[in-house]
Amino acid sequence: MATSNIKSSYLDGMNEMKDELNDGKEGLKDMGAAAKQTAEQALASARETASEYLERGREQALELGHTVERQIRTQPMRAILIAAGVGFLLGACLMRR
Repeated sequence: MATSNIKSSYLDGMNEMKDELNDGKEGLKDMGAAAKQTAEQALASARETASEYLERGREQALELGHTVERQIRTQPMRAILIAAGVGFLLGACLMRR
């Protein structure tokens, strides 16, 4: 009879431990799913921000190009003199090497 009580107590303890392990396993799965969702949201946000910065940079580059083109069309002699000056300076710098 004592053996039966010990065996029953042992089996009850094992079943309780098994249940606790399963609960822990489910908890870890839930934590992993939450971490995955958080990482996916952060990645999506980073992609959106990078896309916005890229688009803004593209717009600014196009605007700069239009501004330079307008300046060249309105003041062609000035543009030629600036280009010649820059070319002279670059040539002088490269010849010294």
